Amino acid sequence: MNKNILLLIIALSSFSTYSQILSNNTWSVYDDDNMFFLYFKFESDTVSYSSNNNTFYDVSTFQESGNNFTIVDLPTSPCEGIVGEYTFQINNDTLYFNLIGDSCSTRPTIFTTYHWVNETAEIQNLNRFHSIKVFPNPASDFISIESSFVRPNSSYTIFEQTGRKVLTGSLTNKTTLVDIKQLKQGVYFIQLGNRNKQKIQLIKE
Repeated sequence: MNKNILLLIIALSSFSTYSQILSNNTWSVYDDDNMFFLYFKFESDTVSYSSNNNTFYDVSTFQESGNNFTIVDLPTSPCEGIVGEYTFQINNDTLYFNLIGDSCSTRPTIFTTYHWVNETAEIQNLNRFHSIKVFPNPASDFISIESSFVRPNSSYTIFEQTGRKVLTGSLTNKTTLVDIKQLKQGVYFIQLGNRNKQKIQLIKE
């Protein structure tokens, strides 16, 4: 192999390792049932959380050194003053934690078993994280919309073939029952949220 190419590969590998930092990143966190849990933001030395990605509340302080991560909950938090130690790795916009030691009862579960997705990457690739099913289909009275991920204030919209919105509502759980009796017979399309471009065809009998 050409010596210059080899040196470039080594340099890029080193950069990739050192560019894996938590500071100034926001993560969407899903529980082990793939239900949305919270947003977590790592600032320069503070961890905050939010249910809507708008208003954040400080919960902990943290330090990172290489891929070592130390966290201490603030006095207003459930694990006040308890130190947790982890290593972390960012791979394909997903954050993975490995437990070194933490006597807080809840943190290890959230860090090591929940699914942490980079919020910017999730917006750009939202379709990748949604598995949508509509049943029965065709249907005449009611349908169930099933989604693998339900975010806070998630909604569904049903469109006519012309693109006109005819029905909207909120997703209440992984499976949401929708009354479609008011719709005329024909072909419709269902979209979840505003950023997800995936549409599911629905046939109303």
